[in-house]
Parts: sequence; structure tokens; C-alpha cells
Amino acid sequence: MWEFLRAFIWLDKGLQQNMEARGWPPLSRTESQVMLLVSVGIVRPIEVSRNLGLTRQAINQTLSQLVDKKLVELDDDPCDKRCKIVRFAREGNSMRRDAVSILRRLEGELARRGGRKTLEMLYSMEDWNWDAPPIFDES
Repeated sequence: MWEFLRAFIWLDKGLQQNMEARGWPPLSRTESQVMLLVSVGIVRPIEVSRNLGLTRQAINQTLSQLVDKKLVELDDDPCDKRCKIVRFAREGNSMRRDAVSILRRLEGELARRGGRKTLEMLYSMEDWNWDAPPIFDES
């Protein structure tokens, strides 16, 4: 299992180093993960906190930092006025474009290192059932 975590850390580190090389300010790993979740449509702070296994307070603090950096905005949730939804701020468009470009190049490097079939297998994991993990009895 360490390999999955190591691959994630490698991707995040590669993204962060390449972004800084292009002159962008650094983001924390949590900020980077929040941006990734928003990009795939996870936009309610409570859903972000559940997906990352962090408290709502920690996510609210991270979102506040991303708002200050003009990377995201918080809007009223049209389905529930008591809640907010996260959306990308227009001011961060070029930074996001660079991040997408870098991630594509990093994926290309993964394909070069591990083979295209291995990378495609990793992509197929998106369709797996990722609900709560099972709890096994002791027997």
C-alpha cells in the first residue's frame, strides 16, 4: 500500500515543484488536494472535509486561505442557503491551466516509467466502488 501513497506524494511534489519553477506561489498539500476535489465536482465544504478526512474547521481554514489567494470563491449553495459551495475564481485561471499542463506531463512520465497499461489500470480505479471500507471480523 505504501506504493499508492508514495505515488501520490511524488505527483503532488512534482506538481508543486513545477508550479514554483513557473513562478507560482506554493500551495500546501491540503490546498492542492482541495483544488483537485473542486476540479472533479466536489464543491461543498462538508464533502471536501469528508473526502480528505479532515475536520470542517480545517477545511474552512484552508478554503479561507485559497480565497485570500484568489484561487476559489465561496458562493451560497442554490440548494441550501445555509451552505456554501466552492467555485474557482477567475483570477486563478492561468495557474489552473499550468497545473493541468504539469499534471498531464507528470502522467506522461508515469506512463514512461511504468507503462501505458499500468497507467490505464490506475485510471480505471475511478470507476471502482469507493464507499466506506469494509470492517472485517477477527476470525
